[in-house]
Amino acid sequence: MPRGKEAPRDKIKRAAVKIFAQKGFSGSSAQEIADEAGVNKSMLFYYFQSKENLFYSIFREQISENRKKIIEAISKADTPLGKLKAIIDYEVKLYADVVDIDFFRIIVKESCISSNELLDYFKSELDTYVTLIGSIISDGVSDGSFRNLEPEMLAKSLLACNRFFIHERLVFGKEIPKEKLTSFFNTLFVEGLML
Repeated sequence: MPRGKEAPRDKIKRAAVKIFAQKGFSGSSAQEIADEAGVNKSMLFYYFQSKENLFYSIFREQISENRKKIIEAISKADTPLGKLKAIIDYEVKLYADVVDIDFFRIIVKESCISSNELLDYFKSELDTYVTLIGSIISDGVSDGSFRNLEPEMLAKSLLACNRFFIHERLVFGKEIPKEKLTSFFNTLFVEGLML
């Protein structure tokens, strides 16, 4: 939908991401977000009831969308090896296609200073993803295609590696070609697990 025809709810969310990335949650106001979106403040409250609800809505919707993409990617694979490669492809795509730099800036900034509710939400979503990757690795150990290494630690290592590369790209502007990153992850995490 062209921006001129963009729904008010979407305009508000897009403006909120920009303002939250610049000023943080605490440093921003509902009025600034409404002004950036080109709507009145009462419309913001109509859709989201509060600045806090808007903030959580942005995260929940983005994380839900990411979860759907992950499930779709691994559902196309029949084996633990295929599923692990699908996760790696998804993670590399996440790195290569980071177009919403502001969203990642908010995550970095707010995960350090936000309320326990937001941190609990991040932790719950991360634990779910780690468990998913760990179960794929455990399945590969069970069927004899992977070495018996600690699935949870391997899952966390994969995610930590990619989050570092994303952070390095966003903060320092250092980009790694997608093909090189895919090769690195496949060598480290797939070949490293293979028997």
